[in-house]
Amino acid sequence: MSDPTQPRPPWRAAVLTLFPELFPGPLGASLLGDALQSGLWSLEATALRDFGSGRHKSVDDTPAGGGAGMVMRADVLGAAIDAASVRHPDLPAIYLSEFSTDDLDVRHVLNVAQQFPQRWVAKGSA
Repeated sequence: MSDPTQPRPPWRAAVLTLFPELFPGPLGASLLGDALQSGLWSLEATALRDFGSGRHKSVDDTPAGGGAGMVMRADVLGAAIDAASVRHPDLPAIYLSEFSTDDLDVRHVLNVAQQFPQRWVAKGSA
């Protein structure tokens, strides 16, 4: 258990995104914004386009099997995730996708909190 008399390091989040200019967005308002300004937590938004290739820093391509739309390129995501893992080796990687078969709920959050106790404080029960 940690010593309550010692200052706790701030909670940190690193986000890989195509739109880093959108952060912190609403997270910078109200109580969360106050906590961000006072250093209780920090947010680093990394632009996926920094890992893109070519003159236009391309990050997407047509689906390999054909079909409509575009998909993120695996080489771009891999390079961004690798760089984030080196920069933040103590942070868990959480991938949010609209194709997930599991809902992100309290049980999942508490499970991650137990795996990374140095960075998480969880109160309540599942």
